[in-house]
Amino acid sequence: MHKLFLEGRIMENKRQSIKSEVSDQTIEMIDVFKNLSVSSYMMFGEYLFLQGKFTDAAKIYVQFLTQIKDKVHHFKAFADFWKKFSEHADKDEVRKIYDEIVNRFNNDEFSASVKREILFLLYNVFPDETGKDFLIEHSRISQWIKQKDKDKKTWDVYCMLLWQEKHAVHSRESVQKDKYLVSVMEKYELYALAIKMIEHVLRYDKDEVAVRTLFRLCRKVNDYSKADIYVAEHPDIEKRTGFNIQYELVYYYLEKGDETRLMRTLKNIKANAESSLPISRTLQNFYVKIGMIDEAVAMRGHISRLEQRAGRLGADKKVKGLEEERETDDFFGIQLKTWFQSRSTTVS
Repeated sequence: MHKLFLEGRIMENKRQSIKSEVSDQTIEMIDVFKNLSVSSYMMFGEYLFLQGKFTDAAKIYVQFLTQIKDKVHHFKAFADFWKKFSEHADKDEVRKIYDEIVNRFNNDEFSASVKREILFLLYNVFPDETGKDFLIEHSRISQWIKQKDKDKKTWDVYCMLLWQEKHAVHSRESVQKDKYLVSVMEKYELYALAIKMIEHVLRYDKDEVAVRTLFRLCRKVNDYSKADIYVAEHPDIEKRTGFNIQYELVYYYLEKGDETRLMRTLKNIKANAESSLPISRTLQNFYVKIGMIDEAVAMRGHISRLEQRAGRLGADKKVKGLEEERETDDFFGIQLKTWFQSRSTTVS
C-alpha cells in the first residue's frame, strides 16, 4: 500500500511539473513541447483529455508522433488515444486534427515507420478523402505519383498504394503495373504491403525480378515466412542460376542455417563471377561476411586480374599493381583472420 501511495505521488508530481511548464496559452504554440520526453507528451495529452480539452490533447499527441521517430512501439499510445478522441470529440474537431496530421505527413514531419502506422490507422477515416477510386491507367501512374510528390501530397500516394493492393483487380494483364507499384511501395518502406502485392504478381509471373523481390522484401522485414511458402511450392529454386536470385538465396540460407545449400549457392555465384567484376566483389564480401578468409583473399586476386583486363589500371601501374596485390593479400588475410578470431573470442 505504501509503495502504491509513493508511485501515485511521483506520477502526480510529474503531472504538476508538466502542467507548470506548459500553460493553456502555449498550447497554441506547440513548438514549446519539443524538449519534452515521449512519456511527458503522453501524460500531458492524457491530462488535457481528462479536462475535456480534446483538441488540445490531440495537438499534443500529433506532436508526439513527430518525436517517436522509428520507435513504433509507442504508436499504440496514439492509436488508443485516437479511438477515444474520435468517440468524444465533435466531428469537426476530429476532421481538423486529421487534416493537420495529413498536412504534417505531406511535409515529411513523420518517420517512414510512423507514416506506415498512420496510413493503416487513418486510411478511410473520411471516405471522401481516402475512399476515392484510385484506378489509374498503368501508363499514367508514374506521372501521377511524380506530380503528387512535387505538390507535396504524398498522403494521396500512400492511400493510392493501399487502395491498389486492397481493391484493384490483380491479373496477368496487371502484372507490369503491379511490379511498378511494388517498387514504389518499397521506396516508401511499405514492405508488408509490397509483399502482399508481389504475391499477386507471382501468381502470374515467375521471372527472376519478381522472385528476387519477394526474398529481398522478406529480408528487409526480417521475416522469411512468405519466402518459406514459395520455396516449399518451388523446391527447384536453387537450380535457378541467375545472380539476382542466387544473391538473395545466400541471405536466405544464412538465416535458415542451411550450410549445405549456402555453399552450393556460393559455388553457383562463383561460376558467374568468372568474368564479372560486380559479382566478384559481391562474392568477396559474402566470403568475408561468412568468415571464409582464404576464399576472400583468392577472390581479391581474381578481382585485381579482372580490373587489369578491363584496362582500369594505367599501363605504368600494372606491374606495380600486381606486386601490391601480392604484398597486400597476406596482410589482408592476416587482418581479417585476426578480426574474426577476436570476434569469435568475444562471442564465446
